Amino acid sequence: MSETAQASRFRAREWALAQPWLRAHWFALGVGAVTLASAAFLFHQLLAWPPHEDEALPLFIGRHSLGDVFQVVLQERGGAPLHFLLAWAVAQLGLGLEGVRAASAFFAVASVPVVALLLARLGGPLRALAGTIVLAASWTFLFHGVYGRMYSLFLCTSALSYLALLRAVDRGGRGAWAVWVAAMLATVATHPYGALVFASQVAYVVVARRERLRAAGWAFGAVGVLGIPFWLTDLVLAGRFDAGVAGGSRL
Repeated sequence: MSETAQASRFRAREWALAQPWLRAHWFALGVGAVTLASAAFLFHQLLAWPPHEDEALPLFIGRHSLGDVFQVVLQERGGAPLHFLLAWAVAQLGLGLEGVRAASAFFAVASVPVVALLLARLGGPLRALAGTIVLAASWTFLFHGVYGRMYSLFLCTSALSYLALLRAVDRGGRGAWAVWVAAMLATVATHPYGALVFASQVAYVVVARRERLRAAGWAFGAVGVLGIPFWLTDLVLAGRFDAGVAGGSRL
């Protein structure tokens, strides 16, 4: 009986010591658990679904030289240069379908803590954890996390760009804005809808953070100029498929 009582007191003391730490780190622990669960599902399902034609095309193009890849993407096909660059690296390493799907799953998993941090900035940790769970459990996230297409990369880069924007408008400074420029260029290099992400963030600064508009001007201009190759690939894609942000516009 005395040993049982001692064990109970020991557990109670350990729990009392652990409570402050858990209260201080519950958000990080929750996000970590969601991230691990997402990784477990995505990598378990990595080869469970049949190949998709959108996975085969980047791998086929990736067998060529890097110069040929950029010529096809920038001048003939249009679309997502950064995605095709990653697919080229996978193809050159001989990793095949497993490699391109692993890259997609990696960026999907990486986007979970990024989205959690973004939501925490916008609505606090409790709402952020709830929103992160909704994201990770959504069929759209899980579907595109498995298939080796550009959407997981787009989620990760666009979420990073929003997080970097909030940091830049709060702190200011060329360093913070340079980080945002890099994240935004990665976003527009991943999907034509990166233009909508860029437009939404410019609109946010103009409407809600006008005091930062002068400081942000050079960053907006840098994205506009450095992103010219990506804007042109969007026009190439729109011209081929009547697709893109403008839905068939030739302008």
